[in-house]
Amino acid sequence: MKCKWMKVVLSFVLVMSFFTFVASKQPEAAKSKVGTVDISSGYLNVRSSPSTKGKVIGKLKRSEKVNVYSEKSGWAEIRYKSQKGYVSLDYLRFYNSIPLATVKTVVQQARALQDQLTEKVYTKKQIYSILSQRFTTPFIDAFFAEHTRKSEKDRYGNQLYETGGTDTYGYFLEDVDWSSKYKPKYIYYTKAGKQYLEVSQFYEANELNDAFTHTIYATKNTSKDSWKVYKNSREYK
Repeated sequence: MKCKWMKVVLSFVLVMSFFTFVASKQPEAAKSKVGTVDISSGYLNVRSSPSTKGKVIGKLKRSEKVNVYSEKSGWAEIRYKSQKGYVSLDYLRFYNSIPLATVKTVVQQARALQDQLTEKVYTKKQIYSILSQRFTTPFIDAFFAEHTRKSEKDRYGNQLYETGGTDTYGYFLEDVDWSSKYKPKYIYYTKAGKQYLEVSQFYEANELNDAFTHTIYATKNTSKDSWKVYKNSREYK
């Protein structure tokens, strides 16, 4: 009888030990987050230590997903073929959600600023001041070169510029139609400490254009900064 009782106790201890072991592993899984490899070409090296001097123990393809368990000094700790490895955070995206109201505000404000420029003539300094609220300087440089032309001078002798379309739409943003049957699509992610937003919409062919998809790309460094458009593109079907 005593022997049977000892077996019951031992079995109970073994079962509890198993569940304790499993439970101890849960925090590690819960702390991980999914990163997506973001490289333009080639492969992302997986290293044995968080340094460019670390031995390369594997390679990851573009868009491949990995579980990230910790981040330190620009490196992400992952698991590669069941062993610990490290990849540079400069090449990982972390997708997340963003309020639709925020997305609408970003694109509407940027488009409104461009529309403002078509209503009257401005100096170059004024154009840059207006657009800098929602656009990066490189984008403004390209926009100014493509879409402005000299007009008259103001009473102080400053050169004025008029803004308008050209043979191509270039750097003018399309009007995003949230009520269209082709609903705008958007993604939000962080990468290397910066936040990114992409908003795209499909436009049907008409007498002026073939069907195309227009995408607006915006970014900001911190939550306190304003979203700024750094790129737009049109992909024709």
